[in-house]
Amino acid sequence: MKRFLVPLLVTGIIVSVVLAGCMPTAAPPTAPPTAPPAAPPAAPPAAPPAAPPAAPPAANPLIPWGEDFAVKPDGTPYSVNFAIVWLGDEWCQSAVGVGTSLLERAGAKVTSFDPNLDEAAQIGWLEDQFALTPPDVLILHPVSEAALLPMAEKYEDAGIPVFNFDLVLPSTKVTCRVSHLFKDPEIGTGLAGKFFVDKAQELGKPLKVFFIWGIRGWQMCQDRFHGFTAITDQHPDLVTVVESADSEWSPEIMANLVTDAFTADPSLNAIFAMGGMPTGIVSALTAIGRLHPVGDPNHVIVLSHDLNPAAESVMKEGNIDATLDHMSWDLVQLIDNFLFYYVVLHQPVPELHYEPMVVVTTENMDTLQIYGVDVDYCHYPWNEWDQWPVMDFSTLGYPPPTKAMRMQYAGY
Repeated sequence: MKRFLVPLLVTGIIVSVVLAGCMPTAAPPTAPPTAPPAAPPAAPPAAPPAAPPAAPPAANPLIPWGEDFAVKPDGTPYSVNFAIVWLGDEWCQSAVGVGTSLLERAGAKVTSFDPNLDEAAQIGWLEDQFALTPPDVLILHPVSEAALLPMAEKYEDAGIPVFNFDLVLPSTKVTCRVSHLFKDPEIGTGLAGKFFVDKAQELGKPLKVFFIWGIRGWQMCQDRFHGFTAITDQHPDLVTVVESADSEWSPEIMANLVTDAFTADPSLNAIFAMGGMPTGIVSALTAIGRLHPVGDPNHVIVLSHDLNPAAESVMKEGNIDATLDHMSWDLVQLIDNFLFYYVVLHQPVPELHYEPMVVVTTENMDTLQIYGVDVDYCHYPWNEWDQWPVMDFSTLGYPPPTKAMRMQYAGY
């Protein structure tokens, strides 16, 4: 496979991060036995026959565990600190919004902090919390895996379990880590490489793909690149990759990169953005006269990496072809569910879980589901996190926990 590098020709950097890790998932641990059924209530007084009420949905009740599930035997709530990398983008907003909503509806007390991409600020907040008001649990989305690792291990050494998601800490001391494994060719960003190989075969012509980097220095960006090229390197006759300079996750920088690259090399006919800012791509293609709808012979094939409202919008407009489903709300729901099992039910949880990704297109976005809910979460009411459905992880051996299970395993 031939690769080239297009230099960055812009000076301003506007950071708009969409962050995010998938090796085949290890066999899930055996599900704990279900709690024995509760004794039936006493029969109600006789009443005239009436039509039975409609049965509630079997899956995805809003709060299957009950409002006071995540409390201690004395009734006080478990305290959870939620450390995110920042709140400047939809990925992180939905992570904190959904994750906090599930915990608080279960009765836990959640404290979160936005360090605005500053690893020193995140470390400082964690140090202060540890010294002044140590939580029962820490959920950690680290600004830097290496920089935050000592702090995570400090919490673990003090008996405070750490639940790490997305950017995986390189330590087995961490209680639970959940992510997508980008470098995996089958269930990670290799899916994007396969997408372009398949497209080239379908169209009967080779594709010259402009690969837009996020930040080369980040391990997860390198993993995305290697997952992608693990597939495209096998088909040099079908796919050529031209690498961009760093986009810094900015739609504006991304637009400039596309404009410069496509102006310098009109033979470019495809784009893969390793982040989730396709609006920058669409604006650039429009400006240089290269935007044509999906299906048009002159259409530039575009695949995004993150499923978010912006990607959904431009897909439904027919301007880009597809996106991977890298999103946060499946990862944080897994983290919360594992937290409930470990902290409240005192049950073992996976030390490391890699969640597979899928390719979302206009053809499947309205029907594709994951753990019983729609993959395309963008139509759920933004900021009304309590209305978002709860995923059912029974297939992993971790069905929604209940108070009956708490009685069985924790005795209260």
